[in-house]
Amino acid sequence: MVVRSERWFLTLWRGSKGRLGYERLKGLTLCAIAALSLENGGVRAQTLSWERIGIDRPSVPAQNIAQNAISNPIGRWYSPDALAGQELTLIFTPEGTLHFIVRLPVGALAAQEFRYEIYPETQPTAIDLTLPTGEVVQTIMALTPNGLRLQIDGTAPGQPRPTALDARAATFEKLSDSIALPAEIVEREVQEQLVDISRAQRTYYLEFRAFAGSVEPLYVDLPMETEDYLYEISPQGDGTESVKVTATAKRDDLRSYTSAVFMVANDRGIPVSVTATCVTDEPSIEPPAMPDAPPIPETSAIQCPAGSGQV
Repeated sequence: MVVRSERWFLTLWRGSKGRLGYERLKGLTLCAIAALSLENGGVRAQTLSWERIGIDRPSVPAQNIAQNAISNPIGRWYSPDALAGQELTLIFTPEGTLHFIVRLPVGALAAQEFRYEIYPETQPTAIDLTLPTGEVVQTIMALTPNGLRLQIDGTAPGQPRPTALDARAATFEKLSDSIALPAEIVEREVQEQLVDISRAQRTYYLEFRAFAGSVEPLYVDLPMETEDYLYEISPQGDGTESVKVTATAKRDDLRSYTSAVFMVANDRGIPVSVTATCVTDEPSIEPPAMPDAPPIPETSAIQCPAGSGQV
């Protein structure tokens, strides 16, 4: 049975054949999505960015964020029970982005990106949260010596702004001034991107009998550099036998990755593709070296270099 709720901030994205589609799951509680698979090719909880969805970011006047220190929530905030007894982390950035971070019952972290605009001149302090769909949730907040109070329950897109914080308002403790997403979320997205690139390389090889040296001919929606990672695609040799794809961490709390795709002849002499992704055992700004191709694709696996293991 699905329990109805006004938890409008729960959004998941479904990936299908390398293209991203979006499904708004308004009305589902965290418990209701516990059974959703986080495996590749199924429903995956992940950060939604405005650019991916194709909606222009709403403009956020910077002075509304920084003009009054008492209404400036920049940083990371945590509540152990903001979601009907379940934990919630908020990350406010100076650029007007707000990340809601929850841990799903299946154990994985999920992050949802919103835009926010604060009106510090109002009493209580008004805050607008703009969803990736373009809908706006009008609510209120207060920064006190004991932390941040935010009215989440009882709000929904299109509803009037509450006039006062009530007993359902969530209280958050400030953890730090950091605005970086947790490594778990960032790394999971990298792993999924590398899987998409490897799959696209195998498809490309079937048509051209060689691997692509850039992301453009693969039709994969991936920036080659982000705030957290630098991606590189390097066909090996003449580009007909293997390709290396690296994701090099730019943060000292992230691990680096190397994904390899090989074309190896099976026992009948027919080339078959073999792929694996290796990740450093510890956070590192150096990706693993290119692994060796398996001698017999049907019976042996790719061995990752020392200091790394398979994803």
